[in-house]
This record gives sequence, C-alpha cells and structure tokens, in this order.
Amino acid sequence: MRGNFKMLEVKGAYIKPLKLFGAEPIKGAEKIKKVAEEAARYNFNFLLPLLNIELKYEPSLVKRNRFSGWRKNPLTLLIEESHKRDIEVYPWTTVFFEENKEEEENSLLPQTHPEWYTVTRAGESVEFKERGLDPAKEEVIEFILGNIKRLINNYDIDGISLDYIRYSGYRSKQPLNFTVEEWRESRVNNPYDVCYCDFCREDFKKRFGSDPKQLKANDPLFVEWERYGCEKVTDFLKRLNQEAKSIKPSLKISAYVFSKYAAVTNRQDWPTWVKKGYLDYINPTAYIYELNKFKERCKENKEVIDGRIPYYPTIGVRPLSGKLDAEGINARIDVLSQLGIKGAIFFTYSDLQPYLKDLDI
Repeated sequence: MRGNFKMLEVKGAYIKPLKLFGAEPIKGAEKIKKVAEEAARYNFNFLLPLLNIELKYEPSLVKRNRFSGWRKNPLTLLIEESHKRDIEVYPWTTVFFEENKEEEENSLLPQTHPEWYTVTRAGESVEFKERGLDPAKEEVIEFILGNIKRLINNYDIDGISLDYIRYSGYRSKQPLNFTVEEWRESRVNNPYDVCYCDFCREDFKKRFGSDPKQLKANDPLFVEWERYGCEKVTDFLKRLNQEAKSIKPSLKISAYVFSKYAAVTNRQDWPTWVKKGYLDYINPTAYIYELNKFKERCKENKEVIDGRIPYYPTIGVRPLSGKLDAEGINARIDVLSQLGIKGAIFFTYSDLQPYLKDLDI
C-alpha cells in the first residue's frame, strides 16, 4: 500500500483533550508532550484542541473543573510543546452550542440564562444536540465574543477554529440531494426548526410585516426569513474578525462548515464569509464514506471557494456510515491531489493515530 500522507502540504487534526490526554495531571502532561513529538515527526502544521467548558467559560459557569489538579492546564501545555516544534495551535471552539452532552452537562449556562437559547416552531426549548444559543440576541453575541477575546488575551494561540457557527435545532433525515425547495418544505414541516422565540418573531415582523411562524415554504418572505438567520450568524463572524484581530492581527480564523447549501439548511452562509474575507481558511465537512461522493463534495466546495482563501477539507476518520482504515484515508488524499487541494484536517487525531505509520511510508 502506497502512503500518501507526505503529498499533503498542510496537515491539521482536531483533538479531544479528555479523550487523548485524560484528566490525570502527570500522565496527561506526558501524553501532551508525546503527541506534540509525534505530530512534529509526521509534519503536522497545526493542531485544533477542543475548548472544554473549563477553558471556554468563566469558572462561575462551570460545575466541575476536571483539570483542577493540573499545574498548567492542557491548552497551555499543548501550546508550549507544539510551539517548541513549530506547530501552531488553533483552539477549536463550539460557538452556539456544545460539542457533546458531557460538555453541556458541565455548564451552568442553561440554568443561568435559559432565555438565551433558541425556541422551536412549537414554542419549546429543545434537547441537547438541538439546543443552541440564539445568534439574534445581542447578549449572546457579547457573551461569546467576550469568551473568545479572553482566550486570545490569556493564551499564546495562533488561531481560532469555529465549529457550530450556525443555527441549531434543525433535525432532519432528508436526503443530501434534496433541492433547495425541498429543504425549505422540510423546514416548514419540522417541529424542531428554530428560532421562533418572541424576540425573533417580533424583530422579523417589524422588518417585514409578517410572523415567520405563519410563513409557508413557497412564500417569498420565507427566503427573507432564511436571510434573517444567515445575517445574524454572518454579523457575528464579521464582529469576531474585527475584534479578535484588533487584539492579535496575526490570528488565523477558520470555520468548519456544511455543504454549499448550508444557508438553507442551517443559516450558515459560508460562501458569503469567504467572499467578504471574514475567514483566513475554511475546512468544510468531508465526513463522507463513499469515495465518489467524497470527491464530488470536495470538487463542489473548491469551485465555490474559487481560490479566495485556503481550503482544507475535514476528513472524518469515522464518517457517519463507516470507519476508514489506512487504505481509505490514502484514497482520499489521492482524491485531494487529483483536485489540486493541498491540505486536509483530520477528525480526530486519536482516530487517525493508529494509521500514521501506514500513511507516511
């Protein structure tokens, strides 16, 4: 089997600190050093460690500090060990909701500010993985910006990687080949669609004269309702870009995003972000098990980005419908080479780790 890892000019990997390093201080610190050494040996350019609740929020919003016994927390140690080896660190932060149930359950934010969360068409708050902070509320935006600016001021980070920078609450099992019209119809009929809180409904009604809860998919104003959500997320990113770079101009801002139709499916209008220069690079999802569909998605995204900023697809080593082995990972690197895509980000480092020796031969 031919190893294609060296063909990638740019390599990054997401890290889940508790999974990869554990919570025990001495062993955890040793594992961080070994991972940095290994990442340097395989020529990784950057690492993207998840910001656990302990580092994402102030102590008053954290139920339990799982790193309380550490002399230096895992992020500080990873930055130190990575920088020694010329590897950059871009903390991975989940913007409008949490990465997993354990993180959400360790946060006091839902109890402290329940009014900050999105509301479904049925007028209910939603359960984990659907529950998210509302991008339309100024208090939410100020809170998130404050957390990120505190991170920039307190840590020698090289960038910030944004995840869940979109509306949550939209649960769908519809085919990925749906047309835009079919996606819109599915939203209207989906009780988990958000956000229909009093603030969003009244704000939209002031601007357009209609209650978004009453709109049908074929109503011309439904497109405006989509744009309303997209604008709220885009405005946040614009502000983040301005305020973060006023603190550290060299900071690299990136985002993990869905397909080119994400503006319709999740109010995530990333093609506009690329055109307006709000990101320094972008890493759209490529969690696709079927190789031909993987190639199709990467080609499609490359055409949308059109060379404006660097493009590094995110390869899920454990995509939703299967698990890749070294051969499957090599095949995807081959596809990227064929398409002229020079880098990739892997999710996650711990999933990729068992195959590194087979990839770099």
